[in-house]
Amino acid sequence: MAERRSTKRWLMMALAGVVLALAAWLTVEPLQTPRAFSSQAPSRPTADHSLAERGRLTIEASSLRKGEVLRLDLALADEAHTDEPLAARVVSSDGRVLDLSAVPVGGAGGGVQLAIDADWLQPGRYLIQLTTTEQSPFPLRRYVLEIQ
Repeated sequence: MAERRSTKRWLMMALAGVVLALAAWLTVEPLQTPRAFSSQAPSRPTADHSLAERGRLTIEASSLRKGEVLRLDLALADEAHTDEPLAARVVSSDGRVLDLSAVPVGGAGGGVQLAIDADWLQPGRYLIQLTTTEQSPFPLRRYVLEIQ
């Protein structure tokens, strides 16, 4: 009799596991079906503007459209170049802060691309700061963006 109860418990636990697995499977979004293999690297969206290291860029506010993204290519010196995303911080002159990730641009001497939500940008000056992987006491690169 004790053996029968033990078997029932195991069956109930197995049934509960199957129900949980089925519930998880039904609530998770389906995976995308893979596309045909391509030997080319995935393309990244083209940048709207480029900034040289320690550069300054001025953009007209009227050129920014609501709901879109402003893409900036930020140049980096060879010693700061990496294949990993870099931490980026955009600080406005009125104290607002936006933390982002800058995606590396392929190729030697390439920089990174930063995508900023145009709705966040208002007329004023912005400091863009990248934290690089350089082995230096102050591994930062800075750029200035001005929206007029």
